[in-house]
Amino acid sequence: MKFVRGGDIAVIGFPIKNKDEIEEVLRSFNIEYILLMNEEERQSFIKKQGGKELLESVLKIISDVRKYKHCVIIGSNMRVKVLSKLLDSQVYTIDIGESPLKNDVYVDPQRVLDIIKTIIE
Repeated sequence: MKFVRGGDIAVIGFPIKNKDEIEEVLRSFNIEYILLMNEEERQSFIKKQGGKELLESVLKIISDVRKYKHCVIIGSNMRVKVLSKLLDSQVYTIDIGESPLKNDVYVDPQRVLDIIKTIIE
């Protein structure tokens, strides 16, 4: 079954070891907004911008994600709590460890799939 209303769901996650695999699962359900990073990509995102630019980028991401009815957040315990409070949408979290995470973490694709199926059913 393909989810045809993927525009209702945003997924954010980092640092994810198997981000390509998770992204493939999400794309199979037509999830429109996907922002997944491994640790190297996350560090690059932070380092390539100055403080002002980084703040603007983060605020833009939050603004973009707030447009979705549902948001799945994959990250450390502290990050998922903070992001959950910034969003108006129905938030589903996958806690992948204690903050701060400094290494990529394997995320079980079935956990992500189960949440997506819960949302669309």
